[in-house]
Amino acid sequence: MLMLDRRTLLHTGSAAVAVGAAALAPTAPALARAPQMSKQAQPSFSRLKPGTIEITVVSDGTLAFPAETLWGDRAEDARGLLTSTFQPPSPVGLQLNTILVNTGDELVLIDAGCGIGKFQKTAGGLLGNLAAAGYAPGDIDMILLTHGHFDHLWGISDGKNASLLFPSAEFVASETEVAFWSAPDLVGKLSPVQKPLVTQVNLKLASPRLRLIKAGAEVAPGVTTFDTHGHTPGHMSVHISSGRE
Repeated sequence: MLMLDRRTLLHTGSAAVAVGAAALAPTAPALARAPQMSKQAQPSFSRLKPGTIEITVVSDGTLAFPAETLWGDRAEDARGLLTSTFQPPSPVGLQLNTILVNTGDELVLIDAGCGIGKFQKTAGGLLGNLAAAGYAPGDIDMILLTHGHFDHLWGISDGKNASLLFPSAEFVASETEVAFWSAPDLVGKLSPVQKPLVTQVNLKLASPRLRLIKAGAEVAPGVTTFDTHGHTPGHMSVHISSGRE
């Protein structure tokens, strides 16, 4: 048991009063010399678990487009809706997300983002965010491409579209979609903004490991495609299930 004599108690009490007085004394206001930060924190990945399958949503970054690019003659309506929900009316920011499905036996990456330095500087974060989620490019067993647009396909290769970034992955895509993007006369049919030659180069890189399917195929246990053509001729969506989830 701690014993305090009268002198020690008085000495300790005086010190406490001195500290208390110092704490209550007025101080000069702090000056905000640090620069303001304009960027919001962006989560690089998030996870959910339907049944025994683990899904990791991995960000490739963001893109921004004028409202007219996205909605054409309905752009004014879109701007009004965005403003009413406190969103910037133009340019309109879009999140780029890929889906990594871990079935327990296979790692299936659904789409691959824009790639580094190929489109807007705010995109191309897939590999870094995959690493943050605990995975390397060599871990991916399959890349399932829902369609051939730049923000889904171009991320399979390096910045020069010269070599593949996923050394062990099989590529899976709709036979209708690949036929459309591989057509020799495609360049004359599409706007140069879409850079169809870049898409064709990426498909050619993938071709030795490319498996063509019809929509409706189950590409891995619990990972089934279905036809949603319209956005592109062979566009597919994906249904993921495990048990009753």
